[in-house]
Amino acid sequence: MRRTLRRCLLGLALLAAVSPTAALASRWLEVVSEHGSEIAQATTHRGDNLVLLATVTLEEVGLLSLDADGVPLSGIGLSVAGEATHLAGAIAPTSDGGLVVTTILGPNPVEDAVVIRLDASGNVVWQTRLTAPGDNTLASILEAPDGDIVGVGAIQLGTSELRSSAWMVRLTPSGAQRWSIALSGPGDTVLDDVTVADGGDVIAVGWAGSSKGLDALAARVDAQGRVVWQTAMGAKDDESAEAVTRLAAGDYALVGNTAVFTTVPNCRPFLARFDGSGTVAWQKTVDAPAETCVAVTDVAPSSTGGFAWAGFDTSPFEQGTIQAVDETGAPLWKRTFLDAQRLNGLEALPTGYLVGGYFGGGSVAAALGADGLVDASCPNVVSTVPMAQAFRPKAQRAHLTVSPGPSTAAGIAVTVRPMALNTFDLCRVAGAR
Repeated sequence: MRRTLRRCLLGLALLAAVSPTAALASRWLEVVSEHGSEIAQATTHRGDNLVLLATVTLEEVGLLSLDADGVPLSGIGLSVAGEATHLAGAIAPTSDGGLVVTTILGPNPVEDAVVIRLDASGNVVWQTRLTAPGDNTLASILEAPDGDIVGVGAIQLGTSELRSSAWMVRLTPSGAQRWSIALSGPGDTVLDDVTVADGGDVIAVGWAGSSKGLDALAARVDAQGRVVWQTAMGAKDDESAEAVTRLAAGDYALVGNTAVFTTVPNCRPFLARFDGSGTVAWQKTVDAPAETCVAVTDVAPSSTGGFAWAGFDTSPFEQGTIQAVDETGAPLWKRTFLDAQRLNGLEALPTGYLVGGYFGGGSVAAALGADGLVDASCPNVVSTVPMAQAFRPKAQRAHLTVSPGPSTAAGIAVTVRPMALNTFDLCRVAGAR
């Protein structure tokens, strides 16, 4: 294991140095940080380059950009004057080489979602604050094929409304609000992730609550904000969906969590595969040791037709984990990251995966092979045995009420500053991908 310390102070060339996929790119696992307090909450990539979105302080979020070999390209901090709290939300690439980012401001007196669009050099193109009578937050965002920006999350429809409704908002390429819809049920309802479907539609996933518990939720919405279908998944336990991705065959993988209540709450990975019409091929819950939590945060397709998911495992202590399954959901391999408390982002490459997360000393980033490893000799990533899986009953049609969302757009001022990034190698294999 080679340990090095690299320091790089760069300006605002956030994505200008994006390179095509490198045939001889390294596999690596490293810590990336400015002051050791950055918590990576989301990831995206351009070619082999990885971008982390991190909460830096209560006043700032950061974008940490690394090239195919884990060398810092740039780091920038984003803040809004006069706001006390900034929490990293979501990040996605745009077709012009830039990024679109969400943060959360407030409570002042409520929480509001902010969408910031950056160009390829890290300059702010526009920023939009989405306001509503109650709290509103965005958990995921993307650029649609027509250039619109689509975000999903949760919204409170009134100041006295304690329940949250699942929320989807669509902005024009210039940041103006095109439409907003809310999906409401008898209990809290939330959307956690969104991906592009055929014909300009999007598919969003999350969860819906009722007196019987929680069900994982998937919904297809067209470009005009009309819900094409909505499907609930799960069984007698509480299920939620955290992420969704499109697979090589054109269908979709949903990953989330099953809450099992014994003497203490336990969480288990919940996996499902469904097609563009909402028909579920299979859904299952992955077993885990008693009195532990194995939680899922993100998903990425594999080159062989299955998918991998990332998250964390609390047994024997909190550690990042990645597990892969084939197209039927059968387990292939599981890796545990000893130097990461949580893995919050997973990106697919033709040659493997990019991953981001955090531990006590900053953010963690890695470039892995298709087997989820840096190298077989790397002591920081170990192979563990995948647990057994139990199939769940068929999915049921969901019955949520769809209504216009009340949010409106307002202007804010975003401050950008360069960040000085340090990287510290934990494992590295040159030219392994």
